Amino acid sequence: MTNEGERQIEQDTSPPELIRAKQLMNQGQIKEALQIVLELEKSDNFSGRESLSIKLLKADILDNSGEFLE
Repeated sequence: MTNEGERQIEQDTSPPELIRAKQLMNQGQIKEALQIVLELEKSDNFSGRESLSIKLLKADILDNSGEFLE
């Protein structure tokens, strides 16, 4: 599957807030993206795959920002 195809599947199955956080990160709005991800982490309404996606995005955001939290 191409990267474009994978992105389309991901967008179709990801929570809208997670998609928004990714967009913000890609636009360089790191603090805003991290704030959304931290709020998502507090919720337990996500599947295992969605929870993993949230954690992976948090790692990407922290890597891009140069900050390291817990």
